[in-house]
Amino acid sequence: MYFDLNVPVVPQKIGIKQGSEQPLKKKSKLGEKSPRVAHARDPILSPSERKSIETRIDDLINLGYSVIALNQTVTSKYDPMSDHNYLAEIPDRSGVTLLRRLTIELDERSENGFGLTNNNSSALSTYDIISLRPSTAANLSSACLSHSVASPITAHIISLDLSSQSRLPFFLKRSLINTAIKNGAAFEICYGPAVAVGGDEINRRNWWANAREVVRATSGKGVLLSGGGEGCEVRGPKDVINLATILGMKQDQALHAVTTLAKSVTIRAQTRKTYRAVLSEPTLVQPTSSVHGFITATSGDQPSVSKVNEADELAAIGQTTTEGLPSQDATTTTIAAEHGTKKRRHLDEDPIPPSTSPPKSKKKRKNKE
Repeated sequence: MYFDLNVPVVPQKIGIKQGSEQPLKKKSKLGEKSPRVAHARDPILSPSERKSIETRIDDLINLGYSVIALNQTVTSKYDPMSDHNYLAEIPDRSGVTLLRRLTIELDERSENGFGLTNNNSSALSTYDIISLRPSTAANLSSACLSHSVASPITAHIISLDLSSQSRLPFFLKRSLINTAIKNGAAFEICYGPAVAVGGDEINRRNWWANAREVVRATSGKGVLLSGGGEGCEVRGPKDVINLATILGMKQDQALHAVTTLAKSVTIRAQTRKTYRAVLSEPTLVQPTSSVHGFITATSGDQPSVSKVNEADELAAIGQTTTEGLPSQDATTTTIAAEHGTKKRRHLDEDPIPPSTSPPKSKKKRKNKE
Protein backbone atom coordinates (compact mmCIF):
# COMPACT_ATOMS: atom_id res chain seq x y z
CA MET A 1 0.00 0.00 0.00
CA TYR A 2 1.56 3.26 -1.19
CA PHE A 3 0.70 6.76 0.05
CA ASP A 4 0.86 10.21 -1.52
CA LEU A 5 -0.07 12.70 1.21
CA ASN A 6 0.37 15.91 -0.76
CA VAL A 7 -1.84 16.53 -3.79
CA PRO A 8 -2.27 20.34 -3.88
CA VAL A 9 -5.70 21.76 -4.72
CA VAL A 10 -5.69 25.50 -5.49
CA PRO A 11 -9.04 27.06 -6.41
CA GLN A 12 -9.39 30.20 -8.51
CA LYS A 13 -12.01 32.09 -6.52
CA ILE A 14 -14.21 32.06 -3.42
CA GLY A 15 -17.87 33.05 -3.68
CA ILE A 16 -20.69 33.80 -1.25
CA LYS A 17 -24.38 33.27 -1.75
CA GLN A 18 -27.47 33.33 0.39
CA GLY A 19 -28.25 30.50 2.78
CA SER A 20 -26.25 30.86 6.02
CA GLU A 21 -26.44 33.22 8.95
CA GLN A 22 -24.03 36.02 9.78
CA PRO A 23 -23.55 37.72 13.19
CA LEU A 24 -25.22 41.08 13.70
CA LYS A 25 -23.51 44.36 14.51
CA LYS A 26 -26.31 46.95 14.11
CA LYS A 27 -29.47 47.50 16.10
CA SER A 28 -32.73 49.20 15.21
CA LYS A 29 -33.82 52.51 16.68
CA LEU A 30 -36.18 50.80 19.12
CA GLY A 31 -33.32 48.77 20.58
CA GLU A 32 -34.33 45.57 18.86
CA LYS A 33 -31.91 43.51 16.85
CA SER A 34 -32.25 43.80 13.12
CA PRO A 35 -33.19 40.61 11.27
CA ARG A 36 -30.28 38.37 10.33
CA VAL A 37 -29.21 38.21 6.72
CA ALA A 38 -28.65 34.68 5.53
CA HIS A 39 -25.48 33.92 3.59
CA ALA A 40 -23.81 30.73 2.44
CA ARG A 41 -20.76 29.97 0.40
CA ASP A 42 -20.90 29.09 -3.25
CA PRO A 43 -19.06 25.98 -4.38
CA ILE A 44 -15.49 27.20 -4.46
CA LEU A 45 -14.28 24.63 -6.99
CA SER A 46 -15.55 25.10 -10.51
CA PRO A 47 -16.66 22.09 -12.61
CA SER A 48 -13.47 22.30 -14.67
CA GLU A 49 -11.34 22.28 -11.52
CA ARG A 50 -13.19 19.27 -10.15
CA LYS A 51 -12.70 17.44 -13.41
CA SER A 52 -8.97 18.23 -13.33
CA ILE A 53 -8.70 16.90 -9.78
CA GLU A 54 -10.56 13.72 -10.73
CA THR A 55 -8.11 13.21 -13.61
CA ARG A 56 -5.13 13.58 -11.28
CA ILE A 57 -6.66 11.10 -8.85
CA ASP A 58 -7.09 8.61 -11.71
CA ASP A 59 -3.42 9.05 -12.65
CA LEU A 60 -2.31 8.38 -9.07
CA ILE A 61 -4.48 5.26 -8.91
CA ASN A 62 -2.93 3.98 -12.14
CA LEU A 63 0.55 4.57 -10.69
CA GLY A 64 -0.30 2.31 -7.74
CA TYR A 65 -1.22 4.70 -4.89
CA SER A 66 -3.95 3.53 -2.52
CA VAL A 67 -4.20 6.51 -0.12
CA ILE A 68 -4.23 10.08 -1.43
CA ALA A 69 -4.38 13.29 0.62
CA LEU A 70 -5.80 16.43 -1.01
CA ASN A 71 -3.94 19.46 0.31
CA GLN A 72 -5.34 22.93 1.06
CA THR A 73 -2.77 25.66 1.79
CA VAL A 74 -3.31 28.68 4.07
CA THR A 75 -0.84 31.55 4.47
CA SER A 76 0.27 33.03 7.82
CA LYS A 77 -2.78 32.15 9.93
CA TYR A 78 -5.82 29.91 9.80
CA ASP A 79 -9.18 31.62 10.17
CA PRO A 80 -12.25 29.34 10.09
CA MET A 81 -14.47 32.23 8.98
CA SER A 82 -12.50 32.98 5.83
CA ASP A 83 -10.66 29.69 5.17
CA HIS A 84 -13.42 27.37 4.07
CA ASN A 85 -12.74 23.67 3.73
CA TYR A 86 -13.41 23.37 0.01
CA LEU A 87 -11.85 19.89 -0.07
CA ALA A 88 -15.14 18.52 1.26
CA GLU A 89 -16.68 19.33 -2.13
CA ILE A 90 -14.70 16.47 -3.68
CA PRO A 91 -16.65 13.23 -3.09
CA ASP A 92 -15.07 9.99 -1.94
CA ARG A 93 -14.37 7.26 -4.45
CA SER A 94 -14.31 3.50 -4.31
CA GLY A 95 -10.97 1.76 -4.60
CA VAL A 96 -8.96 4.60 -3.07
CA THR A 97 -8.92 6.44 0.27
CA LEU A 98 -9.16 10.22 -0.01
CA LEU A 99 -7.94 12.32 2.92
CA ARG A 100 -8.27 16.06 3.52
CA ARG A 101 -5.15 17.90 4.60
CA LEU A 102 -4.55 21.46 5.78
CA THR A 103 -1.12 23.09 5.41
CA ILE A 104 -0.34 26.40 7.14
CA GLU A 105 2.59 28.34 5.71
CA LEU A 106 4.26 30.10 8.63
CA ASP A 107 6.08 33.41 8.27
CA GLU A 108 7.14 36.23 10.59
CA ARG A 109 3.55 37.25 11.20
CA SER A 110 2.77 33.70 12.34
CA GLU A 111 5.09 33.98 15.35
CA ASN A 112 2.26 35.68 17.25
CA GLY A 113 -0.10 32.79 16.48
CA PHE A 114 -1.28 30.95 13.41
CA GLY A 115 -4.75 29.69 14.30
CA LEU A 116 -4.01 26.31 15.91
CA THR A 117 -6.01 26.97 19.07
CA ASN A 118 -8.63 25.02 20.98
CA ASN A 119 -11.27 27.53 19.90
CA ASN A 120 -10.81 26.38 16.30
CA SER A 121 -10.66 22.67 17.11
CA SER A 122 -14.19 22.04 15.82
CA ALA A 123 -13.36 23.60 12.44
CA LEU A 124 -10.00 21.82 12.28
CA SER A 125 -11.70 18.47 12.91
CA THR A 126 -12.99 18.55 9.32
CA TYR A 127 -9.42 17.92 8.15
CA ASP A 128 -7.82 14.50 8.46
CA ILE A 129 -4.22 15.76 8.57
CA ILE A 130 -2.71 19.07 9.70
CA SER A 131 0.76 20.12 8.57
CA LEU A 132 2.98 23.16 9.10
CA ARG A 133 5.53 24.74 6.77
CA PRO A 134 7.88 26.94 8.87
CA SER A 135 10.07 29.62 7.33
CA THR A 136 11.86 30.95 10.44
CA ALA A 137 13.77 29.36 13.30
CA ALA A 138 11.12 30.40 15.83
CA ASN A 139 8.36 28.78 13.79
CA LEU A 140 10.39 25.60 13.40
CA SER A 141 10.98 25.40 17.14
CA SER A 142 7.27 25.94 17.86
CA ALA A 143 6.26 23.29 15.31
CA CYS A 144 8.69 20.68 16.68
CA LEU A 145 8.18 21.26 20.41
CA SER A 146 4.66 22.61 20.98
CA HIS A 147 2.47 21.52 18.11
CA SER A 148 3.77 17.95 17.78
CA VAL A 149 2.40 16.93 21.19
CA ALA A 150 -0.81 14.86 21.12
CA SER A 151 -3.85 17.15 21.25
CA PRO A 152 -6.89 18.05 19.08
CA ILE A 153 -4.72 20.58 17.21
CA THR A 154 -1.61 18.46 16.66
CA ALA A 155 0.38 18.90 13.43
CA HIS A 156 1.77 15.53 12.33
CA ILE A 157 3.66 16.71 9.23
CA ILE A 158 6.37 19.40 9.08
CA SER A 159 6.82 20.35 5.45
CA LEU A 160 9.86 22.27 4.25
CA ASP A 161 10.26 24.57 1.26
CA LEU A 162 13.39 23.20 -0.39
CA SER A 163 13.45 24.98 -3.75
CA SER A 164 12.92 28.70 -3.13
CA GLN A 165 16.30 29.39 -1.49
CA SER A 166 19.79 28.04 -1.96
CA ARG A 167 20.02 27.29 1.77
CA LEU A 168 17.40 26.68 4.41
CA PRO A 169 16.56 29.82 6.44
CA PHE A 170 17.26 27.94 9.70
CA PHE A 171 19.64 25.34 11.05
CA LEU A 172 18.23 21.86 11.58
CA LYS A 173 19.11 21.00 15.17
CA ARG A 174 19.11 17.31 15.99
CA SER A 175 17.49 17.96 19.37
CA LEU A 176 14.45 19.59 17.74
CA ILE A 177 14.24 16.97 15.03
CA ASN A 178 14.50 14.05 17.45
CA THR A 179 11.84 15.56 19.71
CA ALA A 180 9.42 15.97 16.83
CA ILE A 181 10.06 12.45 15.54
CA LYS A 182 9.63 11.03 19.05
CA ASN A 183 6.25 12.77 19.30
CA GLY A 184 5.15 11.17 16.03
CA ALA A 185 5.74 13.98 13.54
CA ALA A 186 7.36 13.48 10.13
CA PHE A 187 9.46 15.79 7.96
CA GLU A 188 8.12 15.97 4.43
CA ILE A 189 10.17 16.18 1.25
CA CYS A 190 8.10 17.04 -1.85
CA TYR A 191 9.84 15.80 -4.99
CA GLY A 192 7.71 17.89 -7.36
CA PRO A 193 10.29 20.67 -8.00
CA ALA A 194 12.96 18.07 -8.79
CA VAL A 195 11.03 16.40 -11.63
CA ALA A 196 9.10 19.40 -12.95
CA VAL A 197 9.16 19.60 -16.74
CA GLY A 198 10.47 22.97 -17.89
CA GLY A 199 11.17 24.04 -14.31
CA ASP A 200 13.76 26.53 -13.23
CA GLU A 201 17.25 25.06 -13.06
CA ILE A 202 18.09 27.15 -10.01
CA ASN A 203 15.10 25.82 -8.10
CA ARG A 204 16.06 22.26 -9.01
CA ARG A 205 19.63 22.82 -7.81
CA ASN A 206 18.35 24.34 -4.54
CA TRP A 207 16.05 21.35 -4.01
CA TRP A 208 18.85 18.80 -4.32
CA ALA A 209 21.09 20.67 -1.88
CA ASN A 210 18.40 21.24 0.75
CA ALA A 211 16.90 17.75 0.44
CA ARG A 212 20.29 16.18 1.11
CA GLU A 213 20.66 18.45 4.14
CA VAL A 214 17.32 17.20 5.52
CA VAL A 215 18.36 13.57 4.99
CA ARG A 216 21.70 14.24 6.68
CA ALA A 217 20.11 15.94 9.71
CA THR A 218 17.48 13.22 10.17
CA SER A 219 19.74 10.27 9.23
CA GLY A 220 16.91 9.13 6.97
CA LYS A 221 14.52 8.60 9.89
CA GLY A 222 11.13 10.28 10.04
CA VAL A 223 11.32 11.46 6.42
CA LEU A 224 8.10 11.42 4.39
CA LEU A 225 8.17 11.53 0.58
CA SER A 226 5.23 13.18 -1.20
CA GLY A 227 4.49 14.59 -4.62
CA GLY A 228 3.50 18.18 -4.09
CA GLY A 229 3.29 18.76 -7.84
CA GLU A 230 0.71 18.93 -10.57
CA GLY A 231 0.19 16.97 -13.76
CA CYS A 232 3.39 15.42 -15.07
CA GLU A 233 5.25 16.18 -11.83
CA VAL A 234 3.90 12.96 -10.26
CA ARG A 235 5.97 9.76 -10.26
CA GLY A 236 5.33 6.14 -9.33
CA PRO A 237 6.31 4.69 -5.94
CA LYS A 238 9.33 2.80 -7.30
CA ASP A 239 10.67 5.95 -8.96
CA VAL A 240 10.23 7.85 -5.70
CA ILE A 241 12.18 5.16 -3.83
CA ASN A 242 15.05 5.36 -6.33
CA LEU A 243 15.06 9.15 -6.01
CA ALA A 244 15.32 8.85 -2.21
CA THR A 245 18.32 6.53 -2.45
CA ILE A 246 20.12 9.18 -4.54
CA LEU A 247 19.54 11.65 -1.71
CA GLY A 248 21.41 9.33 0.67
CA MET A 249 18.62 7.28 2.22
CA LYS A 250 18.91 3.52 2.57
CA GLN A 251 16.74 1.24 0.49
CA ASP A 252 14.58 0.17 3.45
CA GLN A 253 14.27 3.77 4.65
CA ALA A 254 13.11 4.92 1.22
CA LEU A 255 10.49 2.16 1.09
CA HIS A 256 9.48 3.00 4.65
CA ALA A 257 8.95 6.67 3.66
CA VAL A 258 6.12 5.90 1.20
CA THR A 259 4.53 2.95 3.01
CA THR A 260 4.96 2.34 6.74
CA LEU A 261 5.77 5.88 7.89
CA ALA A 262 2.98 7.40 5.82
CA LYS A 263 0.55 4.86 7.30
CA SER A 264 1.77 5.65 10.81
CA VAL A 265 1.26 9.39 10.24
CA THR A 266 -2.25 8.76 8.94
CA ILE A 267 -3.16 6.65 11.97
CA ARG A 268 -1.64 9.14 14.41
CA ALA A 269 -3.62 11.93 12.76
CA GLN A 270 -6.82 10.13 13.76
CA THR A 271 -5.87 10.54 17.43
CA ARG A 272 -6.81 14.23 17.23
CA LYS A 273 -10.44 13.12 17.47
CA THR A 274 -9.92 10.83 20.49
CA TYR A 275 -9.34 11.49 24.18
CA ARG A 276 -5.63 12.02 24.88
CA ALA A 277 -4.66 10.28 21.64
CA VAL A 278 -5.89 6.87 22.82
CA LEU A 279 -7.04 4.50 20.08
CA SER A 280 -7.33 1.14 21.87
CA GLU A 281 -9.51 0.11 24.81
CA PRO A 282 -8.19 -1.68 27.93
CA THR A 283 -9.03 -5.37 28.30
CA LEU A 284 -10.05 -7.09 31.53
CA VAL A 285 -7.94 -10.13 32.48
CA GLN A 286 -9.98 -12.81 34.27
CA PRO A 287 -8.40 -14.65 37.25
CA THR A 288 -7.27 -18.27 36.97
CA SER A 289 -9.57 -21.18 37.88
CA SER A 290 -7.73 -22.14 41.11
CA VAL A 291 -7.85 -18.64 42.53
CA HIS A 292 -11.43 -18.17 41.36
CA GLY A 293 -12.48 -21.40 43.10
CA PHE A 294 -10.82 -20.38 46.34
CA ILE A 295 -12.49 -16.97 46.28
CA THR A 296 -15.94 -18.40 45.63
CA ALA A 297 -15.49 -20.96 48.42
CA THR A 298 -14.91 -18.22 50.98
CA SER A 299 -17.56 -16.12 52.59
CA GLY A 300 -19.70 -13.72 50.66
CA ASP A 301 -17.52 -10.78 51.59
CA GLN A 302 -15.42 -9.14 48.91
CA PRO A 303 -12.12 -11.05 48.60
CA SER A 304 -9.05 -9.14 49.64
CA VAL A 305 -5.57 -9.24 48.22
CA SER A 306 -4.31 -11.29 51.17
CA LYS A 307 -6.84 -14.05 50.45
CA VAL A 308 -5.79 -14.23 46.85
CA ASN A 309 -2.12 -14.40 47.85
CA GLU A 310 -2.95 -17.09 50.38
CA ALA A 311 -4.70 -19.11 47.69
CA ASP A 312 -1.63 -18.90 45.47
CA GLU A 313 0.62 -20.06 48.32
CA LEU A 314 -1.66 -23.00 49.12
CA ALA A 315 -1.72 -24.05 45.50
CA ALA A 316 2.08 -23.83 45.30
CA ILE A 317 2.57 -25.81 48.55
CA GLY A 318 0.19 -28.52 47.44
CA GLN A 319 2.03 -28.89 44.17
CA THR A 320 5.48 -29.14 45.79
CA THR A 321 4.38 -31.70 48.37
CA THR A 322 2.80 -34.10 45.86
CA GLU A 323 5.45 -34.13 43.15
CA GLY A 324 7.96 -37.03 43.27
CA LEU A 325 6.47 -38.79 46.35
CA PRO A 326 5.22 -42.41 46.38
CA SER A 327 1.58 -43.03 47.24
CA GLN A 328 1.15 -43.80 50.95
CA ASP A 329 -1.86 -44.07 53.18
CA ALA A 330 -0.31 -42.11 55.95
CA THR A 331 -0.85 -38.41 55.81
CA THR A 332 2.12 -36.09 55.81
CA THR A 333 2.73 -32.64 57.10
CA THR A 334 5.15 -29.96 56.07
CA ILE A 335 7.29 -28.23 58.62
CA ALA A 336 9.13 -25.07 57.63
CA ALA A 337 12.66 -24.65 58.96
CA GLU A 338 14.35 -21.39 59.78
CA HIS A 339 16.08 -20.97 56.39
CA GLY A 340 13.01 -21.76 54.31
CA THR A 341 13.71 -25.50 53.79
CA LYS A 342 10.76 -27.86 53.99
CA LYS A 343 10.84 -31.18 55.88
CA ARG A 344 8.23 -33.92 55.73
CA ARG A 345 7.44 -36.23 58.65
CA HIS A 346 4.90 -39.08 58.96
CA LEU A 347 2.34 -38.85 61.68
CA ASP A 348 2.56 -42.57 62.54
CA GLU A 349 6.28 -42.35 63.49
CA ASP A 350 7.42 -42.01 67.06
CA PRO A 351 7.68 -38.52 68.39
CA ILE A 352 11.04 -36.94 68.77
CA PRO A 353 12.78 -38.52 71.83
CA PRO A 354 13.67 -36.19 74.65
CA SER A 355 17.21 -35.13 75.13
CA THR A 356 19.35 -37.85 76.92
CA SER A 357 21.96 -35.48 78.27
CA PRO A 358 22.09 -35.51 82.12
CA PRO A 359 20.57 -32.54 83.83
CA LYS A 360 22.89 -29.96 85.10
CA SER A 361 23.62 -30.36 88.83
CA LYS A 362 22.86 -27.48 91.04
CA LYS A 363 25.62 -26.30 93.20
CA LYS A 364 24.82 -26.44 96.83
CA ARG A 365 25.12 -23.24 98.56
CA LYS A 366 27.21 -23.50 101.61
CA ASN A 367 26.15 -21.72 104.66
CA LYS A 368 28.61 -19.37 106.11
CA GLU A 369 29.69 -20.35 109.47
